[in-house]
Amino acid sequence: MEVFVLLCLACAVSLHVTFVSSQAQNNLHYWRCNKGSGIFQCNSKMTMTSSRLGCFEACSADDTCRSVNVCPSSQTTGQWDCELLDSYSPWFCRRLDTATNPQCFHSEKSSHCQNGGRLRNDGTCKCEPCFMGDDCTQHARDCMEAKEVLAKDGGYDSGAVCLIQPKSALKSFRVSCNFETGTTSLIWRTHNSLGSSPVDWKSYTWNNYKQGMESFDTNNFFVGLENMRLFLAQAEYRVTLWNVYHAPKPQIQKSPSFKTIRLGDETGKFALQYDWYSGGAESSCSTAPNTYESFKGRGVPHPFCTEDNDCGTCAKDKGPGWYYVEGNGVCVGTSPFAPIPQWPQDEGLLTLETTAYPMERIGDFY
Repeated sequence: MEVFVLLCLACAVSLHVTFVSSQAQNNLHYWRCNKGSGIFQCNSKMTMTSSRLGCFEACSADDTCRSVNVCPSSQTTGQWDCELLDSYSPWFCRRLDTATNPQCFHSEKSSHCQNGGRLRNDGTCKCEPCFMGDDCTQHARDCMEAKEVLAKDGGYDSGAVCLIQPKSALKSFRVSCNFETGTTSLIWRTHNSLGSSPVDWKSYTWNNYKQGMESFDTNNFFVGLENMRLFLAQAEYRVTLWNVYHAPKPQIQKSPSFKTIRLGDETGKFALQYDWYSGGAESSCSTAPNTYESFKGRGVPHPFCTEDNDCGTCAKDKGPGWYYVEGNGVCVGTSPFAPIPQWPQDEGLLTLETTAYPMERIGDFY
């Protein structure tokens, strides 16, 4: 049986116990809090045991149970109402209000599983998405690896914001994972119909783009040039730009695609190269390496430009940082960080609602 850590919420036993109804107990046991656009509360299973120890045993036999609420039964004398909770109290489940019922207490299952991992009956850990290893202390290197681990462990949801740690990275960083496709999004930006964003990307300097910035609550983030370099150095990846447009009508475009992309180090301005290009579904996926205006030429390094570390005057003329291309005194390129991000289509330049850069790993890690 796992060892339980008593939180000593009711250390003194009172002779006068105020019993409350099951509905009232439910209101006491949970901490309801905003999560996304809805109200989130931890899940529970209600049972009755003849002793407090019986409640511990019930939790020990349930892989989904992480903690318990125990109260004298409001219906049967000598019995205990036992609530099996699927979360630890520091996260989602509030401790009992012992002022209302001083014999109630909360107790947590002790476990070697870290980062929210659940202890199974056989002593192994069921890790949260993007965590791995015997104690759930190891980060997945990308979302494809996280998907593979989850698939072996009973399945996965469609996606999540996850901490990953590429092979040579010294620390983890957050990305958006799509577990259905196994892709890892390193850049994500959303904009209203006028193209404005809650993040002022234009104000960012070279160091900001190097280190990255995030506002996951508004669906705006960039992992940073250094993290992107380390990510792309660990395997072969293909990125297919995912654009959603506002007008003249909402539409989704998945193109173009670049394969075997890689970044140089900071001394070369994190220059981007690729070995393969496709126009995507709109051009029947025909290989056309020289038709995409911002990245003409396979294997040609394209440096990252910012106003304080520019490529000629491209960033100064075009706006926020990006892989602009300068030629014959003209800078070309469309930055996803532009104040009003647009993308060329048959109808002209369309304003983007959402821009994402999901990376798909091809084959094994190097």
